Amino acid sequence: MALSVKLKPVEETHFMVESDASHETTVTFVQVTTGDAQKLDDLFGEQTQTYDRNNVSSGSVSIKRRWNFPQLARERVFYTMTGCNIERIIEKVVGGETTQITEPYFNFKADKNGTPRPSPRQDFYSAWDSLPQSITDELYDLCIQTNIQWINGQDDEAGE
Repeated sequence: MALSVKLKPVEETHFMVESDASHETTVTFVQVTTGDAQKLDDLFGEQTQTYDRNNVSSGSVSIKRRWNFPQLARERVFYTMTGCNIERIIEKVVGGETTQITEPYFNFKADKNGTPRPSPRQDFYSAWDSLPQSITDELYDLCIQTNIQWINGQDDEAGE
């Protein structure tokens, strides 16, 4: 029998136990698709490596990249996160009284295959950049649990 492949990638939901003591906050990731992995690899397409011939004894090599690891982590989460119930608390003054409302921190829209994706990209970046680093670190760690090929630098030119 020939290999059968589901169009929708494998999906896993994780509880955010480090950031939320109640364990009610969840985040869902899919395994990265080949197309998205290629887009991520393109982040490292612009690299310059130079060797200092005038100082051969030191063997100095300089490498310039246009991306750094925190940006790579953000992009990996962007390409693989399909759900997250973190909420933003907004205070509104109505009739002289302050009330709090909540709304989703990240918005999602189905792609052409029906997989929810953070949307739009700039809103995702703004939301990600405004979170405490402990939360973005946990989100990335959970992303890695679903995408184990990125553990220990496998498939990672950044050399985690």
